[in-house]
Amino acid sequence: MASTQGWVGKSRCVIIIVADLHALPFYVGSKEEKIRLSNTTAGCIAQNVYLVPFALHIGTCLVAGVNEAGCRKALKLNDN
Repeated sequence: MASTQGWVGKSRCVIIIVADLHALPFYVGSKEEKIRLSNTTAGCIAQNVYLVPFALHIGTCLVAGVNEAGCRKALKLNDN
């Protein structure tokens, strides 16, 4: 299970935002800078994702309590 909250699996749509730090350009810098850039970009994407449901008057919510190992396994991601 990728979430600690069972109702997530019953949702019609689940959007998971992930980042590949190795795919970022070399000039981004340290791992910490890459994580910061990835988090900022994910936040911008999430804000845009919220705009459509809001405009259509349908519910949406952010789920922060995720099982990282479960997500990696479900999405077949490596540990990096």
